[in-house]
Amino acid sequence: MADAKAHVDEVAQAVAAAIAKARALTVSLKAIATQDTKPLVQLLYFQAAAKTQGELFDVTCFSGVSQYHCLRAHGQCGHAHLSSCHLRATDFELACQPDDGVPPQQAKEMFAKNTRAMFMQCMVYTSAIHLAWEIEPNHESISSSSACVLQSTRADLQLLEAADVDPACHIVTVVLDVVTDKRNFHFVSASESSSDEAHSVKAALEAMKDDDTSGHQVATRDCADFAAHLASHRSKDCVPHAQIAASIAPLAHKCHALGKELHLLLIGCNTIQAVPALQQRIDSAAASCVSIVCTSEVWPSDCSTLLWHLY
Repeated sequence: MADAKAHVDEVAQAVAAAIAKARALTVSLKAIATQDTKPLVQLLYFQAAAKTQGELFDVTCFSGVSQYHCLRAHGQCGHAHLSSCHLRATDFELACQPDDGVPPQQAKEMFAKNTRAMFMQCMVYTSAIHLAWEIEPNHESISSSSACVLQSTRADLQLLEAADVDPACHIVTVVLDVVTDKRNFHFVSASESSSDEAHSVKAALEAMKDDDTSGHQVATRDCADFAAHLASHRSKDCVPHAQIAASIAPLAHKCHALGKELHLLLIGCNTIQAVPALQQRIDSAAASCVSIVCTSEVWPSDCSTLLWHLY
């Protein structure tokens, strides 16, 4: 009984601390919002989706790219865009369902195999979304120093360490939109067979099928070239929480020194597991300017769009 009471007290204290931090953040954001203009946000978005034999491939990977650009170009992600992303993500998942009559013990394996078979279609779709949205200028509330890295690698994390904070911005928002496990973030690396036929420009063009006849904003070949480039980085590279924290910590210290808010959106499953590593690398003073949106359970990839909407 005493142990149970101690646990309840511990939880109550943690909840109280979280509420206090939320209230402090609300006050700071309210101060920004009462100014004549919207808060200026510098977005730093990193996406990666690995294709690994025997594992699921995230066929919903394009939805985060779409949401990044919607936020960048319109200054917000509303209900309509959220619904659009969720419907398209669900459609891709339904296309991977196993055939009727497959024994339950084989269904999971077949679903995973079907997701891997859709890799090039997903790279083409991601490419088309990115290139079409990229034409749109930034919203007035989004800093011109914002950046987007698709099929990001371990080396790309150096961009976080070396990032220059826009002096005019109020908030720096980092989004790590990658698959995770309890110990690692799954970035990608260049494949040893980067020039194979299955992931080539030809394969990208074939994935488009007959979708090259209408008046698209981006040329078909440009889309295929970029899709093949993305596909060349597909091998899973497990980056441990300690390295993630080491890359983010310098940015947190810069934000604190400049009086900026740093918001971290950790899109994935159980990303709360990365928080202790961040706490170890970010000193207590700088931590006061850091807020994190993360998950504490296995998070279906087609629901990751909800994190953006909450933000």
